[in-house]
Formats: sequence, C-alpha cells, structure tokens
Amino acid sequence: MKHYPIVNYSFSLDEFCFHAKARNYDPLQKGKYRDVVDAFRIVYWFHELKIRNKTRSLYELEKLLEPDAFKVDKYGEKYRHNKWRGYAIGKHTPNQSLVLKIDKTNQGTEAIFNHVLWDVLRLELGASLNATSWLMRIEPDVQVLLFSRSSPYKEHRKLKTQAFEAIERRAGLSALACLTIIARKASEEGDSEYAFEVGYWICRMLLLCGEELMRHGIANPIYQFYEIFILPLTTFSYLHHTYRGLSYLSLIGRVSDRLWHLEGVSPHRLSKSEKLQYEQKILGWDYGLDNLNLFLPAKIAVDQVLIESDAFLKYWEAQLNVRKWADSGKWYENIKTFNEHKRTDDLCKQLRIAENAFNKYLQNNFLNNISNDVK
Repeated sequence: MKHYPIVNYSFSLDEFCFHAKARNYDPLQKGKYRDVVDAFRIVYWFHELKIRNKTRSLYELEKLLEPDAFKVDKYGEKYRHNKWRGYAIGKHTPNQSLVLKIDKTNQGTEAIFNHVLWDVLRLELGASLNATSWLMRIEPDVQVLLFSRSSPYKEHRKLKTQAFEAIERRAGLSALACLTIIARKASEEGDSEYAFEVGYWICRMLLLCGEELMRHGIANPIYQFYEIFILPLTTFSYLHHTYRGLSYLSLIGRVSDRLWHLEGVSPHRLSKSEKLQYEQKILGWDYGLDNLNLFLPAKIAVDQVLIESDAFLKYWEAQLNVRKWADSGKWYENIKTFNEHKRTDDLCKQLRIAENAFNKYLQNNFLNNISNDVK
C-alpha cells in the first residue's frame, strides 16, 4: 500500500509543498502542481474535523463523516477509495457537496473551508480591487472595527493603535485576514509607511494565532509563506518586520509557557478572551523590558547590498543578541513579574548605538540617493 505521510505543523514551506504536491508560488510549476493556499485550507479543514470529532485515525474519521465511501465489490470484498489520506496532507481537494454535507453535522466547517483568508493569500488577486468585498466576508465582531456607521461599505483609511489592539483581542483567521487585506491594499496603493506599521501587527497576530495554527497542522508553513510573500510587501525605507533569527515555533512555545505560569496564579480558569488579553500583555510592556524584547519583531533589510553592509550586519547582530538573551530565560527572578537584569540594559544600549549607526548609514547611502533622483 502506498504510504501517505501526515503533514506536520513543523514542516517547512518546501516540505509542506512537497507532500501536498503544491507549487511554492513558482509560476513555472503547472499541471499537477496546485496553489499552496489550497493545501493550507484543506489541511486546516481536515484538522478542524479531527479535533471536533476526537478521532484517532483517518479510518475512524472517514467512517464517521463519509460512511458511503466504504463499499463492497461483487466478490464481497470491502474497499474504500481512501480519499481522506489525500485531505490530511492537502493533496486532494474535497468537492463542495462533501464539504456542505459534513457541515450539517459539523456546523461552521464549511465557513472555515471557504474562509476569506484563503482568497486573501492568493497573490494573483488584487487587494485594492477586492478589499471591500473581502472585508465584508470576515466575522462581524472584526468588521465593526473597520467600517464607519455613516459609511458602512467604506473601510477606514487607516487604523490607530487602539483599533489594532482590538483586532488582536479577536485573534483568529478573520483577524489575520483583516490585517493581511489592509497590508496588501496599502502596499498596492503605495502607502508603504502604513503597510510597514501593519506588518508589525501581522507579526504579533501570527504569534497570537500560533497555537491554533499548530493544532490545525499549518503553523510553520504558513508563517514561512508570510515571511516570503506577505511581509516583504510591507517594506518601508528598505526594512520590514520579521521574526527571523529565532524559531517561530519556539516563540509560540514561549508565549504559551508565560501564559501557563500566569494562568497558574489566576483564581479561576481563564476564558478565551481572558487568555488573549494576557497574551497581549505578554507581547507588550506589562511584564518587563526583556519580555518585550523577546516578542518584539525585528527589522530586516530587503536590499542585498544593504544586507551585506557592515552597518546592517552589526544592527542585525545587536537585535539578535537582545532577543536571544531574553529567550535564554536567565534574566528573570520571578516568573510573575519578569524582573529585568543588568545585562538587559547593556544589550539595549548596544542595540540603540547599532540602530543609530545603521540609520545614519541608510540615510547617507540610500535614502538621500532616492531624494536626489526624485529632484
């Protein structure tokens, strides 16, 4: 029997594409190679069904959701097409009739399968043209933060920090889709400074959605997709935000670890909304500078000449040193307060010096040239 491995949330994007027989956005790969976004949504949908029905095997899940697939031939031998192995790795796409049929007993799974995020991640679809229709498809509790009451079909041009934080408290596929739409639209319309700001919030959202993406089998592949295809769209002054340099899965684990400790001192079991509020605090200032440094997205250059410059290499090294020290766990004395350490101050000073030197280099060698060209 041919073996079909189950995709793992820790797979790289290349590994995910290999198992799903999907293209990694290479326009030269045609024919049997499908869009990797199709594989994302199939695997996510499959894991949602697996989680809801608490099944232990593909056989058990298929028997439960598609009993008609189990048949007997003319010789009395039992057989099945075993399509669900293909769904588990994103290799085969279930037809819409099957998705709708399963939705009758697993309400909401059809909405997940056809979620707007999967359209938003298809880069061949223009964001400026589709933004309003896409935003109208996201969940109402996220929609209400985007549309004004006086003009319900026109999204606010720019969101402020308060609105971004409110979107974070609704972390999930719709919130991630919302930020991605705004970033892509800003990029296409030439508002790179705003796109850069939204890129910062996308990085944070990927962490807040991390556990959910892990449970649904696509955490690392979709994160790498964002790193390669989405976050570079948010470039401003040759820089965009990133979590490179530290493992994305490791950062998800660090958020969960801190939440576990904080939950342990809570007098009651935290609700989903309370957990999100705590996670927001973990990513911010509330539990100390070191904690903030660990989860603060770094800034990476996109120009190859700039990347290889001594000024950027020192700036990048300083960013990594601060984050690795924060990740070491040596800096806190009490997990409840996350007290800072003298080493933190030294590393932050070095970072500020390196950042100032890099900004000066960037201004003198890149930004000034752009200004002169414009003149």
